[in-house]
Amino acid sequence: MELFLKGLRNPRQIRMAPNGDLFFTDTSAGKIKVLRGRTAEGHPQQVETFATGLRGVFGISFYPPGPNPQWLYAGNT
Repeated sequence: MELFLKGLRNPRQIRMAPNGDLFFTDTSAGKIKVLRGRTAEGHPQQVETFATGLRGVFGISFYPPGPNPQWLYAGNT
């Protein structure tokens, strides 16, 4: 087993966007991050913060469903 990504405080949910980007919640950090691309070793090429200042973010969903969502909804406490 190999470490995929470090520096997370409490990752909770991952959703894949239609273009292959991975969005995930880091609940304790109050952030949504996005992983873009993959290296030959399977690690992310880019790790970016998509949203900050969230309080206990635990869930995310794309809307509308399908190949071209326009919005990302986040569940907060």
